[in-house]
Amino acid sequence: MSIYKVENDNEIKLILKGEKEILTFSGKSCAACRQIEKYLAELSKKYKEINFSTADVENFSSYTTNLGVTVLPTTFFIRNGEIIYTMFGSFSFNKIDYFINIYLF
Repeated sequence: MSIYKVENDNEIKLILKGEKEILTFSGKSCAACRQIEKYLAELSKKYKEINFSTADVENFSSYTTNLGVTVLPTTFFIRNGEIIYTMFGSFSFNKIDYFINIYLF
């Protein structure tokens, strides 16, 4: 698996209604965002039942405002259409793996 690059508002709407989703808002010049995306790409191989997506904060400003994105990266853990956890900033691979097990299973 890999991380899906969100391209439009309709895709974000579908992700926010999804069963098991991880959505990360990132920026092109954000080094921590690149690191998180590497971790998530690796974790997507382990958790095939989860959809991993990333959205460029510059392209989705209305969502970032409504969802309270104030730090990059910001990662949302979504289960059955509900944001059940929000991760602000960068975390280690093991910590993200832990959050997945706690919040999506």
